[in-house]
Amino acid sequence: MSVLSTSAAVDYLNAAKEPGERNLIGRASLLKLANTGKIPYLNVGGRYVFSQASLDKWLAAFTEQAQP
Repeated sequence: MSVLSTSAAVDYLNAAKEPGERNLIGRASLLKLANTGKIPYLNVGGRYVFSQASLDKWLAAFTEQAQP
């Protein structure tokens, strides 16, 4: 399982956007989603750590929901 720090998770999610589009998510928004249980995370020594699989799952649901 691949795990990412908060900064790496933000970079990973924003890499999925189309060139020229605004960033998909910021650090504060990612932490808010984690705190509300919408994106699973682990707290390791006071730091948030995200699995790449959980980010992929959230991204797929988010992009599916955004489709008209």
